[in-house]
Amino acid sequence: MIPAGDFSKVDALVAVDNPGLRQGLREALRRIGCQQIVEATNGLQVQRALTDSKFDLMVMVSEMEDLFLGELVRDLRHNRLGPHPFPLVVMLSTMAEFEYVRRLVDCGPDDVLLMPVAPDSMLSRMRTLVLARKPFVVTHDYVGPDRRKNHRPSVGGESAPMLEVPNPVAAKVYRVDETGLERDIRQVRQRLNLLKIERHGVQIAWLEKQLLQLFSAQQPDERLMRMHSLHLVDIAEDVRGRTAPWQDAALDQACRQLQDVAHRVGDAGRAAMGPLLDELSQGCRAASAEITRCMARAGRGWMPPEGGALTAERGGS
Repeated sequence: MIPAGDFSKVDALVAVDNPGLRQGLREALRRIGCQQIVEATNGLQVQRALTDSKFDLMVMVSEMEDLFLGELVRDLRHNRLGPHPFPLVVMLSTMAEFEYVRRLVDCGPDDVLLMPVAPDSMLSRMRTLVLARKPFVVTHDYVGPDRRKNHRPSVGGESAPMLEVPNPVAAKVYRVDETGLERDIRQVRQRLNLLKIERHGVQIAWLEKQLLQLFSAQQPDERLMRMHSLHLVDIAEDVRGRTAPWQDAALDQACRQLQDVAHRVGDAGRAAMGPLLDELSQGCRAASAEITRCMARAGRGWMPPEGGALTAERGGS
């Protein structure tokens, strides 16, 4: 059973292209008191809904019209799409293959159910999410519920930070203080942004080390060289987008320079050995140092400005 409470103020999105399933899910939500339900039947409608509206609860199929909706959830969690990253998200997987479900889980939904799914089963899983939402893990490439059974270090041997996040459904069901919910969302979103930047700094140092090792090998893996180099480009771009409201010229310049040299190393492959590789190493260390400087300021109580969801062009971080 769904816990007692007032669901009338919960803003829900049902993004399902199958009309029978969509109707069943809509009626199930109405039975527990949801009145504000937006329906989306194709990928474009989903994208527009996530861009233009703020939802507390989302029930989505994993694919529509060959569009993998998990990527939209990933963008949402990374604060690149929508008003905030914290709606409860239940995804309905259209395929049961392990690698597909793993890919879906890695996008950060709160829960994944295999189709076909009964509406009452969805409500049962939603009960757990309303009563006890899992804290989020924040790494350079993942933001979402902690699903680790055992403690595992992240890249670089450091523990991935955990973040207690707002539960907008529970907040609306059990309290009326919408101002308090908005304050919580704003503060935790800001903390998430800082953690992402911090993890990017760790990842930059790790990628520098990996590239130096690749170039020193007798038979360098040029595919991996290019992949790591382009990952540095993506990370630098994401840091610039997340810190644009800070107007920190030194950090922005360091990231621009890292983007430039990482592009050149990726294009050059093993021919980058020598001065260009030295320039890349210097660029990595400069960007990491600027990130560390900004994180130290935040640790002393400085709260950087933020601009909501990111609007800068991004890579794949």
